[in-house]
Amino acid sequence: MEARILKQYDYPNIVKLIGVCTQKQPIYIIMELVAGGDFLSFLRLEGHSLTPKTLVKMTVNVAAGMEYLESKKCIHRDLAARNC
Repeated sequence: MEARILKQYDYPNIVKLIGVCTQKQPIYIIMELVAGGDFLSFLRLEGHSLTPKTLVKMTVNVAAGMEYLESKKCIHRDLAARNC
């Protein structure tokens, strides 16, 4: 279900779906590699050195991704640093 939903979206601020492997259990969802990993890990490692201006820019980018999803009538329902 998640893969079918993700396949619909193409936006710079949303991680892209590469493919799905369903030949045997467990099912694998292959996503675009994001340098630095998830946002929570990035913040834990680099957060102390980020300027307020950079943090605001990152927040604006997240909001732009959410705005795109909203324009497509999609509600994320689990927005969290571990998912970004």
